[in-house]
Amino acid sequence: MASKIALIVVAVVAVVAVAAVAVVMMNNDDDDSSSEPTSKILIEDQKGVYFWAEGSGETIADCLENLSDGVTATLVDSTYGKYLTTVNGLA
Repeated sequence: MASKIALIVVAVVAVVAVAAVAVVMMNNDDDDSSSEPTSKILIEDQKGVYFWAEGSGETIADCLENLSDGVTATLVDSTYGKYLTTVNGLA
């Protein structure tokens, strides 16, 4: 009886160890410190249609300057920082 319990304990420990290694490996794949952070930005066009655009950078201003293809934003410098003036040509 003691050998069955020992075998079950060893099997459970092995399964937990494999699961822990899998979780650590998955987390390491997601933690790529060399890539820039990204942000999804909700934009409304002139017809009231909302769509999402993705930008990358350290700040929201950086993300707005580096938006996904097909979306352009114009920012100007002011005394208070960057100021968003147009999105896709709309003021």
